[in-house]
Amino acid sequence: MATLTRHDVSILAKIKDPEANVAPSYVKADSSLPPDPNLSKDEYQDAKELEANALKKLMKRDSFGFPLEPSTQDLLDLLDDLEVLVERHPNYSSARNNRVQAIRTIYGDDLLVKLSQESKQINSLDNIGLQDRRLKDAATLALQDLTTAINLLSVSPEIPISTRSAQTLANLHTQKATIYNTTSKLLNRPNSKLRITVLEKSKDGRELELRGSNEFEDQAHRNFSLGAWYGNELAEKMVPVTNPMAKLCGEIVSNAMKKEIEGYRD
Repeated sequence: MATLTRHDVSILAKIKDPEANVAPSYVKADSSLPPDPNLSKDEYQDAKELEANALKKLMKRDSFGFPLEPSTQDLLDLLDDLEVLVERHPNYSSARNNRVQAIRTIYGDDLLVKLSQESKQINSLDNIGLQDRRLKDAATLALQDLTTAINLLSVSPEIPISTRSAQTLANLHTQKATIYNTTSKLLNRPNSKLRITVLEKSKDGRELELRGSNEFEDQAHRNFSLGAWYGNELAEKMVPVTNPMAKLCGEIVSNAMKKEIEGYRD
């Protein structure tokens, strides 16, 4: 009969993912700093105005004053407007963040994964009948925007950032984590494969190609942790859910308890 000793429980309780501790803390944002460190005051005002005008087109209401759900065409038009904005202000991270949000809304969080012919009904991207080339382009653009925008705003922890930059980083990391978390789950399905090559930086700065479910799960947890650090509430809730070490500990405890119960039955 397998039994967990106090020592075993103590060891399991002390096993923690180093990045899991990021969630309870929050970055110290300074509202007195310029909203975007990569744009001048005039550039920021111009970019913000163009962005607001683009997003305003989605705020349609019916005859009773209730908000209408944006159509696919509305979102495609938004992508066109944001493309113009990004070309005009390539260092404006908020526009890239909104473009990723629009891409996710149109194509779904499963845009990185191509499932087998038999499983197509599960994948929202294949359901809307778009060509694979277009799906690859959308997935590539989303990851490029996320990487570029995060790199533009990220600084060393001891360097203060503006409140607006912290909010944008929180959303960027949470969006990336959500896509990676969905990808991790879908890659466990039979005959699933990635649409595009996905590269990430390791902790020591090396470039890594993400291939399997566990690799995407690790990156999802890392980005949820960073999203929580910058103040995103959804990310904070997802940190313990996606903690690989916590899952491992849970499996160890669960298996030990099953064996102990089976021992009592015997």
